[in-house]
Parts: sequence; C-alpha cells; structure tokens
Amino acid sequence: MEIHSPYDLVIKTTLPHWAPRLIAYVLNVRVSSVQLENTELTMVVARRYCDFVFLVTLTDGRTVVVHIEVWLADRPEISRRMLEYQAALYQKYGSFPVQIVLFIDGGAEKYASGGELTNGLGVVCAVVYFSAFNLAQIPALELSDLSEPHDLILSLFFGRQGISDEDLQQKFTENVHKFADADLVLLLTATDRARERRFIQPEFAFWLIQKIMDTISNVNLLDHWLQIPIVQDVIAANLEQKLLTREWEGVRKGREEGIEKGIEKGIEKGIEKGRQEERRMAILRMKNEGLSDEFIAKIYGITPEEVARYLTVDSICER
Repeated sequence: MEIHSPYDLVIKTTLPHWAPRLIAYVLNVRVSSVQLENTELTMVVARRYCDFVFLVTLTDGRTVVVHIEVWLADRPEISRRMLEYQAALYQKYGSFPVQIVLFIDGGAEKYASGGELTNGLGVVCAVVYFSAFNLAQIPALELSDLSEPHDLILSLFFGRQGISDEDLQQKFTENVHKFADADLVLLLTATDRARERRFIQPEFAFWLIQKIMDTISNVNLLDHWLQIPIVQDVIAANLEQKLLTREWEGVRKGREEGIEKGIEKGIEKGIEKGRQEERRMAILRMKNEGLSDEFIAKIYGITPEEVARYLTVDSICER
C-alpha cells in the first residue's frame, strides 16, 4: 500500500474496518467473510503494492478476489495501473479480480464503464473493467451505525444521506471517549480535508477540532497541525475562554510564529490593544473559513454586532 498524502493515509488506515460492508454494498452481494491479503504483487517490470486485496467468501460458497484502490482524484494513469494490477492478481490467484476504485475528491463519473487505454495514434487497444465510486456516493449509514472511531472518521468522506451535522455531532459526543490518540490525529487530518473540500460545514469543523484538542492526551502528536489557521483559531478561542481543561502554555512556547504573540500577551495582561488585534485577526480568519457572525459570537461570548465591529480596522484604534 502506497501513501501519497496525509489524507490518503486516513482512508487507507480506516477503510479495512468497513471492507465487508463496503464490498457487499458496492457489489450488491451477500458476504459471509472477508480476509485481508498481502498486497505485494510481482509486476512485469517491478515489484509494487496495490492498496487492498480481499479474499471474499459469499454466502453461496463462492470465493472472489476483490481489489480496491483509493485515489484522491482522477489521474491519467488510473486505467493503466488497474490493468497492470489485474494481470498481476490473475497471475497470483489464478482468477481475475473484481476491481473497485474509490475517489476521495470525485472523478468516478469518467469511469462508468471502466477505463480505456490507447496507443500513440489514439486507437483504443485495451479496456479494463472496474467499478468506480466517489466516496460521497456511498451512504455512511448503509455501512455502519457510526459508533466506532474508524466509522466516524470515514463518515466525514462518505455520503451523509439521512444524517445532519447535528446528528453527526451527537455521534461524536457520545463516542469520542473511544478514540485513542492515534485515532484523534487521523480524525484531525480527516476534518481538515473534509472542511477544505466543503464536505462538512465550517462550524462543524471548528467544533470537531475543539473536541479533538480537548480529548487528546499527548498534545505533541498535534505538532504539525498547530500551524493550520483554523487550529490556531481554536487554540486562541479556547485559551481566551479557558474552555480547555489541559495546560496549553507548553504547546504555545517555541511556536510564537505559528500562534500570534497577541494571544500570550492577552492571557498575561488582560484585554489590551494586542489582544484586541489578535482577536480581530482570529475573527477575520474565521470569517474567511466561512463561519457565521452568530457562531463566532458564541465562541467569544460577544454579540454579532461586536463581531462585525472587530472586522473594521478603525474599531481597534478606538479600544
């Protein structure tokens, strides 16, 4: 299995948990058991690992080799890679695999009938058949009751038919105690990607990041993520309101470039010009992330009108 990005890691770490239900859903079959196989394949020119290979036993006794690849988006080499994997899997198992491609950011529409390969003249010389799905096409509630950590992480990318942000927020509240620190890091990675791609609303992403940071035991695991603006905003808001139960002073030390100096000054000296400017910058970033005046007002304990005033430079000079 090859990992190409932090977001790729999230899906490829959590997907095996859903494999039996996912395979049953996309292939419309009844599955008796699923066995995860070694994904090392001997190719014509090199040794390579595909993402997932499962030996699936159906309820009627048949055994099927199921090969699943996860892609962030459409790439020119997908059809060629799937054909290479198909040949290598046939060589390894003695039967052709059922192949599935899952797209995180979309692109499945192009492969409704599989993929074609052409020669230098543009003539189709090979066709490889596989099923392609955007994750958002597959309803999360069809695969899980969303009560386990990996189920909840995947729910940020899969279809949300029948479940609102409020419902999902309740699911996370009820089950966040089940998350190990490593799961929380995966969840933060997934939240950032889902927010960026607008799979979830900015307000829900902000709330979820707050929940992660309030729950994790080893804050050093979040080192990379402390440079992301929305995470900085969560830290700023939580420090100011003392919403966190843990001591974040150690996290802030040595990272003044990543978190505005005004936060520390504000904590030590009260509401001064430096703190007001820091709050204004945080509110401006939140607005750019799509958060509403009403939501920001609740975070800081002020009115929506005061939020609007923070967005004007002159108002800082008057304070």
